[in-house]
Parts: sequence; structure tokens; C-alpha cells
Amino acid sequence: MTMKKIHKAKLYRGDCLSILDKVKDKSITLVLTDPPYWHNKGRSPAVIGEHTKLKTKLYDPEGDMVSKFSSFSPKKIKLFLNKLASKMKLMNCYFFCNDSQIATYGKWAEKNGFHFCVLAWRKPLSVINRNRFSQNIEFLCRIYDFGTALNKLEDTSLYDRVLTDAPVVGCEKLHPTQKPISICKKILELSSNEGDIVLDPFMGSGSTGVACIHLNRKFIGIEKEKKYFKIACDRIEKSKGTF
Repeated sequence: MTMKKIHKAKLYRGDCLSILDKVKDKSITLVLTDPPYWHNKGRSPAVIGEHTKLKTKLYDPEGDMVSKFSSFSPKKIKLFLNKLASKMKLMNCYFFCNDSQIATYGKWAEKNGFHFCVLAWRKPLSVINRNRFSQNIEFLCRIYDFGTALNKLEDTSLYDRVLTDAPVVGCEKLHPTQKPISICKKILELSSNEGDIVLDPFMGSGSTGVACIHLNRKFIGIEKEKKYFKIACDRIEKSKGTF
């Protein structure tokens, strides 16, 4: 395990389930994270996600998207949530996910007595397959408890369950599943306050951490892959002077 302190952030490299054991119980105000999705569904790698006939670089079975970021099965989700729950002051968590995972998050919330809702991130249409609906939506599941009402902000558009931010593209895209900092900021502004501790157990390229620095939140990030851990450290280090 590697740990770095940068600004008001503590960044860990290693498996999140192991490192969560070291996080103090009832210390985290908010979780905003992008765990791996679940594309397998019992099918062969050749037909995972986008491509039966369409083979793109992003969905290449040998690439990071499929081989590393598409394996978060229902069993793994439940194991993760069970461990995460004890770290929260009050359950107040947002998980990016695909449609295959919504039911698992919702059933876990119901079984454990928490509230549950789903937000949608709508992106511009990029690939159209006339055999099915387009894949221009990703989801953000919220699991929360009493006492975690959203902050009352002047910008009423923040309360829309449909987020319409553009995806990260080009040279700014440092991770295959990188989420826009603008979305991270909206969630942080609604569900946390300055000085709160925000956790991202699947830190990736560090977008949640950058948003936390911009909004004066404390941040704990965990990332297993050495390549992306370094990218996250660099981005969070540089973020102090960008707002």
C-alpha cells in the first residue's frame, strides 16, 4: 500500500476493500465514486457491451475498459457496500453505474433500510445502433439515510435528476471511464459542505478529488492501478492553483 498526502487529500494505492479497513468508522460524510460496471452478463467477451458487430478500441476485450472496468458483479457490489456502510456518518453515497447494476444497488438499499434514487447522465449521441436504444445514458445511484437532505442552493437546475454534461474527450481524457469534474461538483455542492470528508474508493484519474479541492472539501481517494494513481496524484497536486 502507498499513501500520499496532497493539500487536504489522502491518496492510497491498493485494493479498496483492504484499505477501507483502515478508514475510521463513521468518519465519512459523502461517497462519490465510479466503480467498475458490469458488462459480462454471462456472455463471451466478443459480445460484451457495445460490440457484437461493432468492435471499437474502447470496447476491445483486451483493453482496460472491458478487462479491468467491467467486472463489478452483484456479489462484489454487495461485499463492497457492506464494508462501506460502517465508514459513513450517515449513509450518503453516489455510485456511477450501468443499467445492469441498478437493481443490485436498489435491493441492497431496501434490505438495509436506506432510501434509494437514480439520476441519469445524458450524453450526446455518438454511436447509433438501430437494433436497440442508444447508449447515451449512464446512471448515478444514490443510497442515503434520514438526515442527509440536499443543501438548499439558489441554482434550482442542480436538482434535476437528468445531468446533461458533456463527456471528457481528447487530450483531457486520462482514463477510459473518466467523469466530468462539473458533475462531481454538482453532487458535492448538493450533498456536502466545506470541510466535510469525501471518499472515492475507485478514484481513477482523480476527478472527485480535484472537485473536492476546488470546493474546499477533504478527500480520501483509493486507486489500485499504479498508472491511474499517478495521474490522480498529479491532477490533485495541480488543482490547488486552478480555481
